[in-house]
Amino acid sequence: MQTRRIRTSISHAYERTRFQEYSDSLRDYSSSTAAINIIAILIEAKGLREVLIPFNAVASISPTIFTSEPTQIYMPDLFVLLSTAFWGPFSLWLLTTLLLPALASYFINLPLAQLPSHSPARRASIKSHPRITFDPFVFNVTKGLVAYAVFALRYQVIRFYENADIELVNLSMPGGYHGLLISSGVGAAASLYEAVLKKHH
Repeated sequence: MQTRRIRTSISHAYERTRFQEYSDSLRDYSSSTAAINIIAILIEAKGLREVLIPFNAVASISPTIFTSEPTQIYMPDLFVLLSTAFWGPFSLWLLTTLLLPALASYFINLPLAQLPSHSPARRASIKSHPRITFDPFVFNVTKGLVAYAVFALRYQVIRFYENADIELVNLSMPGGYHGLLISSGVGAAASLYEAVLKKHH
């Protein structure tokens, strides 16, 4: 009897936390090509941050009963945000891995072409399915092509950027430009798989 009461109280406490509801929402959002692309961009941004924004020791805590050595406190050197040494590589990464692919996937949008050509109907379809605003397959294909052209072939998209900027971004990416190509391939494959599943439903 006591065991049943404990199980009941635990069950009620679990329901009050709404953990299952939040878990299902997170699972629904994560099961999309958009989530895959966001994760890839966050990983790339982390690699770039580690190279462009160093952490410097600003203070130290004296040894305690738990530590025999002083504990250093590190803070990001935000002064680099005022220099071209940061904005050059950062804007190059932003342009090649996000802005150009997003622009291409907005105008070359294969799912959008399947919608009714009448403007009000098309706007209603886009509003009910906001994911089709950008074509994830075109986004990833463009990202892979641009990454290969810029970081492998050293093609300067805009003459403003120097070879040093290209090399720095390439070195900061996990796996270099190969990592960008892999993430683009995974995103493109996932978008095709998602499209096939939607077609069968």
